[in-house]
Amino acid sequence: MAEEAARPRAIGQPLRRKEDLRLVTGNGRFTDDVRRPGQAYAAMVRSPYPHARIRGVALDRARAMPGVLGAYGGEECRAAGLKPIPHEAVPSTRYDMKLTAPGGGKVFLGPHWLLAWDKARYVGEAVAMVVAESAAEAQDAAEAVEVDYQPLPFALDAAAALAAGAPAIWDEIPDNTPVDTRFGDAAAADAAFQRADHVVRMAFHIGRVTAAPLEPRAALGEYDAATGRYTLHAGTGGAVRQKREMAAVLDVAPERLRIVTADVGGNFGAKNRPYVEYALVLWAARLLGRPVKFTATRSEAMLSDSQGRDLVTSVELALRKDGRFLGLRADNISNLGARCMSLSPLSKGSALITGSYDIPAASLRARAVFTNTMMTQPYRSSGRPEVTYAIERLVDRAADELGIDRLTLRRMNLVREAQMPYVNAVGARYDSGTYPANMELALAIADWDGFAARREGAQKRGRLLGRGFANYVESSIGSPRERAEITVQPGGRVRLVIGTQPAGQGQETSFAQVLADLLGVPVDAIDVVMGDTDIVSIGGGSHSGRSMRHAATVMSLAAGALIERGKAIAAIALDAPAGEVIFADGRFAAPGRNRSLDFRELAGEAARIALPEALREGLAVAADNEMHDPVFPNGAAACEVEIDPETGALALTRYASVDDVGRCINPLIVDGQTHGAIAQGVGEALWEQIHLDPASGQPLTGSFMDYALPRADQLPDFRTEIVEVLSPTNPYGIKAGGEGGTTPALAAAIGAVLDALAPLGVRDIAMPATPFAIWQAIEQAKRG
Repeated sequence: MAEEAARPRAIGQPLRRKEDLRLVTGNGRFTDDVRRPGQAYAAMVRSPYPHARIRGVALDRARAMPGVLGAYGGEECRAAGLKPIPHEAVPSTRYDMKLTAPGGGKVFLGPHWLLAWDKARYVGEAVAMVVAESAAEAQDAAEAVEVDYQPLPFALDAAAALAAGAPAIWDEIPDNTPVDTRFGDAAAADAAFQRADHVVRMAFHIGRVTAAPLEPRAALGEYDAATGRYTLHAGTGGAVRQKREMAAVLDVAPERLRIVTADVGGNFGAKNRPYVEYALVLWAARLLGRPVKFTATRSEAMLSDSQGRDLVTSVELALRKDGRFLGLRADNISNLGARCMSLSPLSKGSALITGSYDIPAASLRARAVFTNTMMTQPYRSSGRPEVTYAIERLVDRAADELGIDRLTLRRMNLVREAQMPYVNAVGARYDSGTYPANMELALAIADWDGFAARREGAQKRGRLLGRGFANYVESSIGSPRERAEITVQPGGRVRLVIGTQPAGQGQETSFAQVLADLLGVPVDAIDVVMGDTDIVSIGGGSHSGRSMRHAATVMSLAAGALIERGKAIAAIALDAPAGEVIFADGRFAAPGRNRSLDFRELAGEAARIALPEALREGLAVAADNEMHDPVFPNGAAACEVEIDPETGALALTRYASVDDVGRCINPLIVDGQTHGAIAQGVGEALWEQIHLDPASGQPLTGSFMDYALPRADQLPDFRTEIVEVLSPTNPYGIKAGGEGGTTPALAAAIGAVLDALAPLGVRDIAMPATPFAIWQAIEQAKRG
């Protein structure tokens, strides 16, 4: 395997994605495309209150409406024996930061019932379901459901939830703090601050955003009364895990449930965990003896898709007068929403509070709080953009206060290549990287030295030009188990079954590139099968940048086993001693034989000749692997913005990104991932925000009329470079390539805004830096 991997033919090539023709010609198969004869339609009744006791749910009027097949509330779910969704919220790999309840111990998650029965804990929480012959009839009847609510006091943000006398979202956690954990060496950090010549302190709120995938979430449930089996069609981040979770909710053996995930129109973390509607349509399908479908409207998704970010962080940096970093202290508070679905953002961010810098001592208090809001979970680059934003903003402020150039200060303190593997001050072990070289490359492709001329040109037009810069390091771990099954079929096509789940990452192509090199077969001869739990038995899905690394590793194990099996079959076909058969350049051969066989030819021979019992299954193997070692993609980004000081209008004029992804399997795909990741990062910095009315708790960003996604005409041509410093943690040296572009974007973009506004006296601005926010900051600075 190692010899073949060292001589790549498809790996590293910018091949066009195999799946694109299907997708761009309208032949993709997304959840809402699935139709079943006689299917019914479900609609949800959602709470209009952020916090309210449910005193009763009247369903009779809805049940009497035309086309209605059934109406159900939370009490009916409980009476039917349906269980809460068993979220695996605490990261489970060996090297994750271990978050605990205050004082240690198990974290209380808050049971996630399918329909709220005691209290509604956020606006948009499902409290009842109506099923009807048509979607319109279901929606009409849902409006006829009468819920008797007793409104309660509520808390929408971390500060409100932690305040004395705040309403308890859960009686079990009266202070709303299910997680309180400390990391690092507090004594060493305190000592560093005591001997520091200068201390810089800042506090930030990295606000809440939504993933807004192109495909809103949908689910179609089926039940076969003859077999007692359920089938769920849903766009998920991993069918295998969600099968386990849904089986637990239905209280059935996992073999009685099949989950099918075909094409997924975007995820970004929002589809990693199951939603209540997934189990509800399965339950309704059994009750009614008919398939039941739910498809969220965009406004419904804006209310009830899981959301991202929402971290409050207070950080302080201790420095010598020459600029050397001595220590860092941080207090991070993650807003979980009404329940704890995932602690990944807090955990991953906790590991990287020191960023790309060699800071000898650090301490961190990491807390998570419940609030009366939709739940948060991983969103692209889970937890890392938040802490990167904090450290990079802190470095810029330190440079300003010390009178040191911000690039000089960064160069002075970056982790060096010779220090790798580097263990940071809270215990994260960075695997490899050339951080200073990445920084210089980013500055070069950004034409940093040409900025003065561009700024002068902007000034002549009455505009302010600013530039920002950020280094970053992020981490990728993800679910540790993966399985690959490889079969060479009699016609020569290679079938790969694997447990990841793409949502636009091009895995059908990149996985085939790896396997093509391992087996010496054409990329186009490989069929990648994913997403059907009747076929895929083990797999962690796609999240945390894990897919390529885990897939390539387990594929290499399976390919090695397949080659050994192929040698045994080739020995029979070539009438040669098994020990003499060799595999090279995609062909099996033996000394003294006048022919050799590739896998297609060998599959034909295997179908023709008599094989012993041990080889009776032909060219088919499976391999399992468990991998816990994290990898640490890293890089740097530079951004320029131009601002009209009269109106606050902003134009993003230049953006450059350098990303060390380890081994790059397909640079065309990685570049595409980087472009999308940058767009999501600068979108959060400049435009995107989930905004709640503080008086009522009502979301005010319920559609794309109110929630501003970046448009293509607002983004410049990106200048990107891929760096390949191999990781020692896996056979191919792969890190990850899907999230790095997002990680430094917040800091780089806001740094550019503040650099542009610095001549006007503006020193800080909250995200998103919209034109109105910029105008307000300018006017406030004028008033002093």
